[in-house]
Amino acid sequence: MSIFYEIEFAKYILPYRKTLLKEHIAKLIENKDDTFGNARTIRNIFEKAVALQANRLMGLETLPQDLSTLTEVDMKRCFQDH
Repeated sequence: MSIFYEIEFAKYILPYRKTLLKEHIAKLIENKDDTFGNARTIRNIFEKAVALQANRLMGLETLPQDLSTLTEVDMKRCFQDH
């Protein structure tokens, strides 16, 4: 979890409740298998969220803060695959 927060504080704003992320990670850990890698999984979640954010913003007029904000929608869509 601390990896995600380090990334977040470095470049991105998460305006939604962080419990959403914590709950999702807790579920992943609860249902983990032999291939589960905590740091790798968190990094994959972050990278997928950034890609979803880019797709959401494509073709829109954006403000600088839009480029550094991962919305709750970005994260929930990201969680669908994990």
